[in-house]
Amino acid sequence: MSMTDPFHGRGRVATVPLLLAAAVLTACASSGSERPPRAAPVRSVVSVGGMGRAEMHTEAGVGQRTYGVAARQVWPHLSIVFERLEIPVETLDERAMEIGNLGYGARRVEGKWMSTYIDCGTNLTGILANNHDITLTVIARLEARPDGTSVLTTLVDAWGKPRATSGNPIHCQSKGVLEERVAELVAQRLAGIGG
Repeated sequence: MSMTDPFHGRGRVATVPLLLAAAVLTACASSGSERPPRAAPVRSVVSVGGMGRAEMHTEAGVGQRTYGVAARQVWPHLSIVFERLEIPVETLDERAMEIGNLGYGARRVEGKWMSTYIDCGTNLTGILANNHDITLTVIARLEARPDGTSVLTTLVDAWGKPRATSGNPIHCQSKGVLEERVAELVAQRLAGIGG
């Protein structure tokens, strides 16, 4: 059994990483839950060179930050933060207060190597996050709270595929750095620090 190719949509699990991001944020937006959303892990069982089966679990990273101001004051800063991070915005829903990209080819974010933000493992060629083609998902959702505060939830997910050779895509684990960076840049802008 081979892993599914999320880049080209072949196989039944192909759209799971991208739909997972959308489903997590949509479900949480409609549930009104006070708990931060968690992306459900995806379980895959693969055959490893005739040596037996290996089970892999993958899940997106989710970060959350509360701000002491109303969501309508935070919302205008999100598009500027995404621009500064050099993340192209393809999803923008002002009513739901969601912004982001469900999957784009990323080599760097804010001028930094992908290994700053995600871990795809290593091999003889080096750090895979830096030398694989990375498809990155970054979605941020802002939630207004009854007490006048707001909560920003950021979801990050990534897949890597070898650039120069054929090979199966691999799931990359978020290090939590990009989720925190989004929240930090919003806080800086709210404080009048960010440019």
